[in-house]
Amino acid sequence: LLLALGLVGAEPSTGASWIWFPEEAAVEGAGQTRYFRCRLELAQTPRQVNLRARWDDGASFWVNGEAVTPRSDGPDGTVWDLTSQLRRGENVLALAVTNSIGAGGLIVRGTITRADGSVEEIVSDKKWRVSRTASDGWNKPGFNDSTWAAARVVGSAYASPWYRHPTFH
Repeated sequence: LLLALGLVGAEPSTGASWIWFPEEAAVEGAGQTRYFRCRLELAQTPRQVNLRARWDDGASFWVNGEAVTPRSDGPDGTVWDLTSQLRRGENVLALAVTNSIGAGGLIVRGTITRADGSVEEIVSDKKWRVSRTASDGWNKPGFNDSTWAAARVVGSAYASPWYRHPTFH
């Protein structure tokens, strides 16, 4: 199929990328935690919100400052139904990701279905903000993250060493 589409040697885009703090994770980020934020401005309360994430090596996740529990945590990544957590106005997805050793990364892909049925994607990319430290309120709406770095894109969903995770392909 890739040959028929003329994409041999190219990586198809999933929209989601592996991201990290702008550093060499295996050296500077080994044994440390990085703090990621994604701000979502919603014009209306969504009908449905689903999110899938993977990280290397451990993570905690908050929506608007409240810890959330995954629906499943298996070979296809961790999945959340965030429908009841997101509301009209400013919303914040926040993850504290710990890199034990080697490559460190976070990849997120999800959808917001609006009341009118239109769908918006949520993906990890350079629009996410990241910091080495967590200040009070970092995981809540209203926090000023203007001094935080833009996330560095480490690679596509197909990047090594994570390319074996088909959920994000």
